[in-house]
Amino acid sequence: MSYFERVFGWYFRNVVFGGLKVLRERRFLPFSISAFILGFLTTVFIGFKDHVKFFDEYYDSFLLLEAIFLVSLLISSSFVLKGKTYPVFGLTFGLTLFFIISLHENFFFSEDHFYDFTITTFYAWIVILSIGIFSLVHNFFTSWVGKVVWMGNPEKRVLFSPLLKFVIAISSLVPLYLFFSEEQLMAITALIAWILFFVSFFIYPRRWDNGNVFAAIIGFSFLFILYHIIFMLRISENIDPLLTIDYFLILTGCFYSIQALSRKIRKSNVQILKKIGEERIILPLISAALGFHVFALRIALALDSKDPAVRFHKFSAIALTVILLTALFLFTFSQNFRDWTTYIPSNKETFKKFLSLLTAEETKILFSSLIKSTGEKIVSKTFEVKEKAKESIENIKKKAIEKLKQL
Repeated sequence: MSYFERVFGWYFRNVVFGGLKVLRERRFLPFSISAFILGFLTTVFIGFKDHVKFFDEYYDSFLLLEAIFLVSLLISSSFVLKGKTYPVFGLTFGLTLFFIISLHENFFFSEDHFYDFTITTFYAWIVILSIGIFSLVHNFFTSWVGKVVWMGNPEKRVLFSPLLKFVIAISSLVPLYLFFSEEQLMAITALIAWILFFVSFFIYPRRWDNGNVFAAIIGFSFLFILYHIIFMLRISENIDPLLTIDYFLILTGCFYSIQALSRKIRKSNVQILKKIGEERIILPLISAALGFHVFALRIALALDSKDPAVRFHKFSAIALTVILLTALFLFTFSQNFRDWTTYIPSNKETFKKFLSLLTAEETKILFSSLIKSTGEKIVSKTFEVKEKAKESIENIKKKAIEKLKQL
């Protein structure tokens, strides 16, 4: 593979989809597999219930089972002890199952109560995903991989400026279009987001050191807001292609969030984070993801198959706009936040990370090439200096001869 492929391949494996490694660990693997199987089966049963009689009879049972699983996972994560995850979850699952089966006719299986219960996890997961997307954009531009992209960029210039200027020009019409489409809330959201983007792009690079880094982060986060707004407007009866992109975005945000939180706890020196532990963070995230899934399926059944997608995109755009507004406020008034937001690794750190991706033989070849290239440049410069010196001496001789002739 080329160096470029290795750099970005490393980033996607270890950062973007790093959560997969965490979920494959022994303590999380059974929960990850169970959540995937339950989510997949419930979706298949509901998707084909009108075509297969068996699916039509049992899809609600699978939906209920998925809900029991996520509730048990959420409750057990609060009481989990180190090395005792499975017994605690098993006990909680059994008690939850007994409680729900005993009372489902009067309480749990009521559609209203079911809707009220899962709505919290639906919107909570959207907030988690939005924070994850912003964090991913920030991570890219301030990581050693981002440093490679920034190399050669003039000071104060925002990366990919032509693209972002084009987006600013085109997206200025979006709030107006939304207003006339009778989407007043989304029109206000789009206008606020556009103003934040405009201000960060044209003012912040001149006002603060590394303000161009922050402007790039805001700019590419704004692209996700634009994505949510456009998809919200384009959703129609045939929403399968749009849902495919949505699922990819959701999974990306999910895996990155798990990786980022797990890495934060493992590397943190803060005692309270170590005491909380990864289980009490990762298991509720899996539970919230299932809650998002259950609620989306439930409202698709009760209302309209398009409704979950519309809600997802609307609330995601609003959540990301609030995050950008908060980030802009903190960047303006907090030096610590400015330092954290715009910190970029040094050339030395970046080169070390890059070398770690190469084998010993490749490192040897690279250094040999650099030494050879440097040697050739030195020789070339030496000859240039020699030639210039020679020309200077010849000019001096000519001027001296001309003066002697004049005398």
